[in-house]
Amino acid sequence: MMSTMHTDQQHAMIPLERYRQLISALSSERDGWDDTCWLRFAAQSAVMCPDSPSTLAQRIRQIADALLSKAHWYQTLASPARFVIAAMLIQQHIPVADFIAEHARISGLM
Repeated sequence: MMSTMHTDQQHAMIPLERYRQLISALSSERDGWDDTCWLRFAAQSAVMCPDSPSTLAQRIRQIADALLSKAHWYQTLASPARFVIAAMLIQQHIPVADFIAEHARISGLM
């Protein structure tokens, strides 16, 4: 169950404004290899998360980097789609280590 503070924060958010702030934060750290389309999808996935846009951008990048370093067993994670996956992990409160471990566990089945 969500805490009242978390719910109040979500109701106080203006999604379009937060989306623009998050895009700006993600774009400010963008290197030449990032596809802005995927960064927009990542921002859309994370827009209602309660952290500040700069914190969310940092977390998305950290998780995306972790996914990239483990991409040898799942090539999709080496693509810009990893930014969307990172945002979804944040949204669902799933630690990247748990996600990677679970995928490593089932990769033999694929």
